[in-house]
Amino acid sequence: MRIPTLLAGLLILAGCTAQPGSAPTALAGDPMPGNRGLAKDATEAVPQGAQSQELILLTRLPEALAEIPRVSLVERQVEGVLNAAVAAYRAPGFSVTVYLIRRSAGPVPEEPNSLPVLSELLASTTAARSQGAEVLGARDQSRLVQMQLPGAAQPILCNHDTYPRPNLSVQDFTCASVLDGRLLTVRATFGMLAGQHERAQRAMSGLMILIRGHLSGAPPAARTTTIRL
Repeated sequence: MRIPTLLAGLLILAGCTAQPGSAPTALAGDPMPGNRGLAKDATEAVPQGAQSQELILLTRLPEALAEIPRVSLVERQVEGVLNAAVAAYRAPGFSVTVYLIRRSAGPVPEEPNSLPVLSELLASTTAARSQGAEVLGARDQSRLVQMQLPGAAQPILCNHDTYPRPNLSVQDFTCASVLDGRLLTVRATFGMLAGQHERAQRAMSGLMILIRGHLSGAPPAARTTTIRL
């Protein structure tokens, strides 16, 4: 897999939808979002031995996402959460983790400034930064970015941190949004030449288009990733 080819594909797929605000070492794993202090209805939990709808939805994701192979697809038991499922994709220089979370019987509001979305973004960003500091050292820049994806009624809110490396910068994104009444959180890390923040955001926008397209059952044409330089 060629990293420039993969990034080029994501950039072309994203177009100019992101609104700005040698491969790095990919993070080995991501911390699972924990209790956000939001109430849940325990009677709505999935019976033991049954697959949650969240895990079933995540099976719509391909075994390779933008040429990044999937290494795990599991359910997680998390305090304060009804159901949670996680799909992890790893490759040299790339780390993508997708969380689909159902906190309560009712749907999560779609607005990016709703309390559940903001709480999820804050907690997930805090966990990502803790791990990033341990693996990558001190970050040099941080941004809050809104991504308006094609056909999406609401923008997606993302935190964008960068960590310096010789001749490049590790881009670390944490994005929180809502999909079908559930929280969808995506964390992605990859390398890019220092200073190319908007290009990194466009690449992340392309990744979000792919993920949401697969999960929402979008037509195959909207999920095409075989783009070569």
